[in-house]
Amino acid sequence: MKVFDFDTDALAGTYREQGWLHVRNGVTEEFLEHARWTAQESGALEALQGPAIKGAKSQYVYDFPQDVDWELDVLDVVAQLAGMRRERLVLSERHIKAYLSDADPWPPPHKDRYASGIALGVTLDVGPGSHVVLYPDDDTSTNPHLTTGLRDALLPEEQPEVTLLGAREVALHDAPGDVLAFPGSSVWHLRRQAAATVLVYLKFNDMDCDPLGEDPTTAGRSETTSALVDQPPRLLESFPVLARRFDSVGCETGRGRERPTWHVNVWEDEGRVAHAVPEPYADLAKQVDGTRSVAELADVGASSLWGERLVEAVRALARRGALDLLPERVAP
Repeated sequence: MKVFDFDTDALAGTYREQGWLHVRNGVTEEFLEHARWTAQESGALEALQGPAIKGAKSQYVYDFPQDVDWELDVLDVVAQLAGMRRERLVLSERHIKAYLSDADPWPPPHKDRYASGIALGVTLDVGPGSHVVLYPDDDTSTNPHLTTGLRDALLPEEQPEVTLLGAREVALHDAPGDVLAFPGSSVWHLRRQAAATVLVYLKFNDMDCDPLGEDPTTAGRSETTSALVDQPPRLLESFPVLARRFDSVGCETGRGRERPTWHVNVWEDEGRVAHAVPEPYADLAKQVDGTRSVAELADVGASSLWGERLVEAVRALARRGALDLLPERVAP
């Protein structure tokens, strides 16, 4: 089954120039029919919940039809359209989103999490008057957080109600079968009159970032890491990178403590989890990039760790889900 039905070469230039796309009838009839059927059946599924899922809508993980050529019809198209590195492309979200009947008709703008380098929305059903509003020209810095709580971290003068005052709005009045595309993590956006609207949202990045673990290959990579951790010769030959579900390195000085506590934050099924680690381990997590093997890192020293101490640090971080171990070197 083919997914998209548009000229990728022509639209890639338009996306680069204006920073967004609205493609009428941008998916095939066959894919639209499957997605709408899946959305109708999603009532029997368990809605996504937890601290990483917010908003006045029910959300469900969307599974692509088995006869979709994932490499050719999805990844190749998205990489070319967005100008992203194909070999690093990751699907960070694949959700059916059904807006509730009491959804705020005039919501404030928001930005998606850091992992949403490009957001592709496939419209399935549209409520009366429902449309998307983008602000592509103003305050386009990238949301650095892997959560949707950017507004909570902004000062009053940094809130979009201030920074977007007088900004140009781009209103996209979509219809079933349309495709909307924009940089979700850097463009403020919203949907007005959202009630009764249903979409499939696909969000991609080329930063190897998948906090919710929804890319089809993420689970397999975690399994490979688990296998390499317990095989010392292969562990030394592997190439550590930040795990796809890695969030951040943090340091806290608790009440009544003189020494700070270091931790690595990792997304797990229940949300973001902080794992306490020694400071050199946290420093090591900030240095690995897949260009040097564990043996090479141990030879030159990293994060003040050498030899067996570094190997043990890699093993500990991998077991905590902060590092993935790759069998091949990553191209710089």
